[in-house]
Amino acid sequence: MILPMQICHISIFRSEAVLDGYPASFFRDKTLYYLVLVQFEQKKFQKAVDNFGILIEKYPLSQYAKQSLSSRKNLLEIDFHLQ
Repeated sequence: MILPMQICHISIFRSEAVLDGYPASFFRDKTLYYLVLVQFEQKKFQKAVDNFGILIEKYPLSQYAKQSLSSRKNLLEIDFHLQ
């Protein structure tokens, strides 16, 4: 049986493999978005903020850009309040 944490690790590994191995992939923005969601789930907030920024910068017209901008802003506010 695969545990939820193992699923997160597998998801991150596969997402990073797609991002590294297929730089011209049509699904790059979607892959990056779902990678960030897993990073958030694992409480890797700085990585999530950084990757939301990459998604917004590289894919501003993506269907994931608007949600990424909002989520990144919320993460930055949460991080500020936790410090």
